[in-house]
Amino acid sequence: MPSPRKRLIEDLLNSGLRTPVLETHRGITENEVFVAHCVLKAGLPKDIHQELGIYQDLQDRLGDHYNEIFPKVVLRHDDEQLAVIEMNWLGRSLNEEVFKPLAWGEWSSVLAMSPDAPAIKAKLSMADEAVARTLDHLETLFAASQRSDPAMARAFASETIAALRVNLRRAGLLPELGRDLAAIEESEDLWSAGLAISCCHRDLMVEHIYLAQRDGALRVRLADPRSGVPHFDETPAGRAIIPNSLGCAAVDFAHLELSLIRRQLELEHIHAGTEVVALERVRKSVTDWVNRDRFSSAFYELAMATWYANYAGWPPALGKVPPPEKEWLFDHTVTQARQCLARCAALARGEQ
Repeated sequence: MPSPRKRLIEDLLNSGLRTPVLETHRGITENEVFVAHCVLKAGLPKDIHQELGIYQDLQDRLGDHYNEIFPKVVLRHDDEQLAVIEMNWLGRSLNEEVFKPLAWGEWSSVLAMSPDAPAIKAKLSMADEAVARTLDHLETLFAASQRSDPAMARAFASETIAALRVNLRRAGLLPELGRDLAAIEESEDLWSAGLAISCCHRDLMVEHIYLAQRDGALRVRLADPRSGVPHFDETPAGRAIIPNSLGCAAVDFAHLELSLIRRQLELEHIHAGTEVVALERVRKSVTDWVNRDRFSSAFYELAMATWYANYAGWPPALGKVPPPEKEWLFDHTVTQARQCLARCAALARGEQ
């Protein structure tokens, strides 16, 4: 029997003479995504309004550039218990199109036996092109909205540190790493120094980069931006946040780099020596942005620590513990979270 949410979605589609729901997805949040020839997301009104608000804020700030990067989003249903937004279909995510089939799906056996097969090279080449277009989008976001605002830089550094604390707590790494975290929290000026403010995504990873072929060319757009660095929304300040896309792109580069590191590790687990060249492309871009004084290498280290801490906590929605086939990746992530935090603490104490 269809769920109440699915029945509502089908009623909305039928009222507009649309096709029925083709796919249903649910991640680690309470929201559900329904794919037809558009995408509809249903959830609690407060969550859906927050997501709609961040899209609207991006559109207001980016003007004509918005449609090059993000989907058109409209509110389709809103009552006390449920809200629904509709967005145009962007294609398949970079993860679904490239990395998941190679690591866990139909292409994993080919990668294991014939890593130089044309089909494998084509998949990895597509990933490289998609990441290159994504980096172009980050440059567009910056050029269209950049500003120097020391107060906002301090606020964004505080947001990132608060998210780091929440992520460490969720991962069970506090109070073990409390001394290092205290050193980081006491050195806020170090992290905010030199941060250029611009529109940012705040949750940029391979699952939120979407690909579609159009007239033989690859079109790349982004979805699922956030108003706060995960999980800043679990703090008192984060719960009261008004949708605002301004921040620092360092958090986007850091999450994109980490998501590619994780995908490369999964592919190396299938065949040692597999290289995701898109990862090196991201790292070169990070170096370029640091050299152009858009953010510091110290803040980038903090952003990486925040994301590693995020992944060091296994989402309860996915089970109590990681499945055996992913335990090695989870253990690696926890180790890296500890090491990243130690490097940040050393920077805060002036030891590096």
